[in-house]
Amino acid sequence: MKRPSVAEESPPKRPRLSESGKDYLKSLFDETRRKNATDLLDLATDETNNIEAKVHMVSPCIGKQRQVNVEMHEHGNTYRFPVLISSKVDKLLPFPFAVNDRICLSLKGAQIRPRPQSFAPCYLSVALVFKDGIAAMLMSGPSAGKVFNTWEAVGIPCVGDITHQHSKHSNQRTSSGSEKNSSSPPKRTAPVYSVSSVNNPGRNHGSLAMKAGMTTQGGDTFIPIRKIEPGLGVFNVIGVVTSTKPLAQTRSQGGIRSAFIVGSLFIVLEWCRNFSIVDPSCIEEGVVIYDFKVNCFQKTRTEWLPQAEVGDIVIFRDLKISQWRGGFNGVGYDDKLRWVTYDTQTRRFRDPDRKYAPHSEKSPYYRCTEEAEYCDQLADWWLAKDN
Repeated sequence: MKRPSVAEESPPKRPRLSESGKDYLKSLFDETRRKNATDLLDLATDETNNIEAKVHMVSPCIGKQRQVNVEMHEHGNTYRFPVLISSKVDKLLPFPFAVNDRICLSLKGAQIRPRPQSFAPCYLSVALVFKDGIAAMLMSGPSAGKVFNTWEAVGIPCVGDITHQHSKHSNQRTSSGSEKNSSSPPKRTAPVYSVSSVNNPGRNHGSLAMKAGMTTQGGDTFIPIRKIEPGLGVFNVIGVVTSTKPLAQTRSQGGIRSAFIVGSLFIVLEWCRNFSIVDPSCIEEGVVIYDFKVNCFQKTRTEWLPQAEVGDIVIFRDLKISQWRGGFNGVGYDDKLRWVTYDTQTRRFRDPDRKYAPHSEKSPYYRCTEEAEYCDQLADWWLAKDN
């Protein structure tokens, strides 16, 4: 039996950067050339500069454009703006960045496009557009320092095959306490969607004009996301999931899941999952500029928390508003929340995984029929948005 040679056993070596390649990377991500978000209001910003930001929202790649909304924190203020990538998108598949990742984005080749003043909070009146190429570097997580470059340059290997050493200061920089505790999802696989709508340009065109919200024949109203506001009372909403956070335990909203004593304090915990959702009311000038966060709680069973991931559609019933840090989000309490997930691949409502929960136990999952047509239209809209 032939014994494999050392060369056959060794894993392929990562291509080395030439000296010119190292200089090229240094010019793209030089910290001395880092700019603030408000500098982008100057349309003549030098393209030799770069920015460091947190990924706030990622839209699916449909057609020839990818949209990423990023967030920057400066002097106690939060600034957001969309980044539109319309060149060599195929070289960024699977897409390397996820919600809450910190990235350094070179402004090489960037066009700063003016936009009308947004009604969504924190958004600047500009968008960054990359039509010829893009260079970005991960600044957080286990792959920090990895560079994704679609520009043709001497001495630079393929996208994702190079790592640029940056200072620990950059990697550890955070803008808020929530970023320190956040982590990127371990899976970066993009959701798979039904191809029927993608291959139907006429249907896609009509989907872009979709109006948000619906009312059933029984009088149940599902409110457009942009009409949700404090003082609304109990409400229902349907949206496409754009980000989630892992299952976690938090201090109880009023009941017992598990408890322990710390000093003289009696701490009560319950399970929680967080979702961000969008619908057509969140669009301005063809760009998603707003999402709505929903926090769901359960005291006893994790199975009763909404089972949905990015790209799914979720129907939330009987939510309430919770005001927090000057803003507000939706809350689904364990004794009130009802939900169902619509699968955009099969175009059907998905039965929940009950795991160890007995069928005799009341579930917050509910079956519906009237909402199916609206969910199908919403799936078409989400797929057509960037097509």
